[in-house]
Amino acid sequence: MNIDNPSLKTGLIKWAFRGVMYKAYVAVVLMLSAGRWNWWAGWLYVFIFLMFDLATALEVIPKDPTLLIERSKSHPDANTWDKVIMPLAAGCYRWLAGLAPV
Repeated sequence: MNIDNPSLKTGLIKWAFRGVMYKAYVAVVLMLSAGRWNWWAGWLYVFIFLMFDLATALEVIPKDPTLLIERSKSHPDANTWDKVIMPLAAGCYRWLAGLAPV
């Protein structure tokens, strides 16, 4: 697939930027909840999290980059309960990550 399309490039850049910023947020939450910045298990988790995004990008972008962009967006025709439950689930995940034993 050709990624010379400017809107496709912009979408991929937004996807990558959003992913990196979210991983940075997770890293900060984990390290603050641990009370130290040298928590190797937390950094390992963030690294593995980043590797999943890299593997996804390496697999999906050459085949169908529009799929990656489409799946990372919120759709207006989603069920109401999806729009309510997904942010709550993400918030619970972040809260539970802060309870991880140090």
